[in-house]
Amino acid sequence: VYASVFPLEARRYAEASRLQVTDEKMAVIIQEIAGREHAPGVFGPSLAGVANAIDFYPRPNTTTDDGCASMTVGFGASVVDGHSAVNWSLGDPTVTTGKPSDFMVLHLPSEAGVSAMGSILADTTLAKYPVEKAHEMGLLKTVPGAAPVHPLVELQTRDAHGQKVVFTRRTHPATKPDPSPPALSELGIEQAVRGDALPLNQALSFFLQLGSTALACPVELEFAVNLRKQPHENHELSILQIRPMPQLISDSKSTKALRFTYLPSTQQAAVTSRAALGHGRFTGITDIVYVPPDAFSAETSEQIAAEIGQINSALRRSGKKYLLVGPGRWGTADKSRGIPVSWSQIDSSQMIVESSLPSHQAVPPSQGAHFFQNIMSFGLGYMTVDDRKGSEGEEAVDYAWLDTLDKVRAATGPPLAIAALVRVRAHHCEPGAHVGRNPRSRSPPSSPRCPPALAGLASWGSPVPTHQVPSDKPLKYVKHVRVEEELEVVCDGLSRRGVIMKPGKDFDTYIAQIDAMMAITAESGSL
Repeated sequence: VYASVFPLEARRYAEASRLQVTDEKMAVIIQEIAGREHAPGVFGPSLAGVANAIDFYPRPNTTTDDGCASMTVGFGASVVDGHSAVNWSLGDPTVTTGKPSDFMVLHLPSEAGVSAMGSILADTTLAKYPVEKAHEMGLLKTVPGAAPVHPLVELQTRDAHGQKVVFTRRTHPATKPDPSPPALSELGIEQAVRGDALPLNQALSFFLQLGSTALACPVELEFAVNLRKQPHENHELSILQIRPMPQLISDSKSTKALRFTYLPSTQQAAVTSRAALGHGRFTGITDIVYVPPDAFSAETSEQIAAEIGQINSALRRSGKKYLLVGPGRWGTADKSRGIPVSWSQIDSSQMIVESSLPSHQAVPPSQGAHFFQNIMSFGLGYMTVDDRKGSEGEEAVDYAWLDTLDKVRAATGPPLAIAALVRVRAHHCEPGAHVGRNPRSRSPPSSPRCPPALAGLASWGSPVPTHQVPSDKPLKYVKHVRVEEELEVVCDGLSRRGVIMKPGKDFDTYIAQIDAMMAITAESGSL
């Protein structure tokens, strides 16, 4: 328990929250586990997840203030740890992305071991199963239809100093349970999100607003849902934790630096956007892969996608992240409206930028379910730039500046070398022999067969020559450039502003200070 204060993640959270670890006092809180027994020996909540007051990846029909949530079946530890889950905006629960692949439940000990606490602790285990097993275990089975009309909790009062909330338990006549077993039906996780059986969206939005008001900053909370198993029961929502979002605390110095609405001209910034996704600084980017607008056409888009995949593979092998810029939608199936890349062709990008088409045709952002899910899951930055107007102070991509940068020379030799050189003995590596097999072993070989090209080479200890990979094709439409110093890429997830500064034009001087002065001037004018 004491050691949990000192991991790097905990220390960074404390620093972002302006807390001093030396001032903290240890406390142990014992909480009841939210859940119920769904099948013999299977314990856990029906659903669980995390909700956030701010959505850094809103869809075109939602806003950042709507908030968002991620949820899975069983315990929500998998969501907190970043595993697969269903994700949605609280402003539009009809559209979801992602799907849980597995879930976790507690295996309770047998009745014989319940008498001693030591037996319970020793026998209880947290087990993981594929999500298809949830149906067999009954986690999502519930009584269909409306819940009882008498709510157990109501919001009673507010006062003039904010929202002082008093919860009271409302009394109601006791209901005699029906002795006959109820007819249970399966509830899909998407149905729970849409509100087909319970007002989950409204409840999460209420508690997020309540927590944000009480803590004076946007919050995130962890929750669990127990679906009712009897007609006289209500569905149960448990709020497990609520905490401030440290990157959005109002008095945080780093937060103030990332909050901005002012967009500079192309003299200072290579890219400016009013429709950015993500929040924070995206660091470590020195490579830029871009498609000049005059190189794009419906006829060339497939070749462009292939060339981008070629560069992406080389950068992935070298462990480099890059900025990807181009006209139209990324990943579209319509070749006239963008570049039909697959995710594997751009999966090493750190920031993705979409500008207007050369025809000045308006193109909606690339927020299809799979594309959007990947952007959100990997925490990538994304900017849509409507540069059709092209006037000073508007959104822009400075392609002319990109053309002045030094191009990365295509490798003339093999782009990939085998890191570990295989060492073999000639008399143990004849054609058809198995590398690594113990000559004294009578067990059947399990390792791959030795390639004929390696047979009869060098004695033990001599390296096999490096495998030669053919050189990549020269680029015709796509350009790959590199800057000496890493780019300063900043997104404000609340205002949806995003900028990519040019080298020598720092964000603090050309945006943060000007934005602060504009805010002061606006505030003075309103007094």
